Amino acid sequence: MKEFLFYFLINKCYKESENLFYLNDNVDIYIEIPFGFVDFFKEYKILNLFNNKIKLEKNKLAPLIISEELDSDIQVVCNYLKKLDENENFISQNNIIIPGISFNEVGYKAEVIPQKTCEELIKNHFKEGTPTYYQICSFISVLAHQLKYFTKNIYFDIQAMKENGKERNLSVRIDCIKAFISITAYFTKGAYEKLLNSQEINISLQEGNSDEKAINMLTDNKDIISYDKINPSLIFLNDDGQSMTIICSMDKSSKEYQKLYSLYNSMNMSGQPNKPLIDYKILGRIEYLTEIKKVFNSKK
Repeated sequence: MKEFLFYFLINKCYKESENLFYLNDNVDIYIEIPFGFVDFFKEYKILNLFNNKIKLEKNKLAPLIISEELDSDIQVVCNYLKKLDENENFISQNNIIIPGISFNEVGYKAEVIPQKTCEELIKNHFKEGTPTYYQICSFISVLAHQLKYFTKNIYFDIQAMKENGKERNLSVRIDCIKAFISITAYFTKGAYEKLLNSQEINISLQEGNSDEKAINMLTDNKDIISYDKINPSLIFLNDDGQSMTIICSMDKSSKEYQKLYSLYNSMNMSGQPNKPLIDYKILGRIEYLTEIKKVFNSKK
């Protein structure tokens, strides 16, 4: 790595086997150094030759890069969030049509949401303190993944639900989207927040700043997720594009369980009996893996 940096940054050329890489003088070079345990300026002293350094802080993030392609992650997410804010019942009564994704062409046609509006929508729905750029991007990516499956899922199509006698269940469309937003924000925050806190604490400890509170945070296992601690419930539209997985640890008599039970069976054809939610806690190993396979569409 040190040899590569020297040749590429100083000589602006690098040879690998029969390949020669060359940078002309009018090419600007940007090096992104990750925040973590390694002091890259000590490890790679050549970096100290560069005086123009910009520290990226999560409370001073640059504007998001917003694609204007209607089927891009950010446009899919923001079209749903915008309609949810304007009138959530609109989504109960109308499909949002996204070219190349939607099941049919009957409904409200998605529009290009401008930069400022997109950032406001994401900020309003991802209320997790001061998120990092990676948290925001992950929130958008994961939520878009589920919303695209929702958009092309025949069982959530307005016309199909009406034809199958499920018109009274149209409100489950809203419940499903709200659940996607809630769960995505919950896991996106947890996945990155503890990692960042751990990195900051470890760096502080490596610098000789002993902190009993910090050590307790690093060794605390209270955030380990188990079935009994799942709250809110988890809802996934599976990678087959049609089926749904719901993981709920609530009592069967609870309001939340009954709502999810209705959602789970909203996909049933007319006359088909309702089925209880799968109790993952009592599944055997093979049964459990069979169900989880549906979420990831695993071939193995």
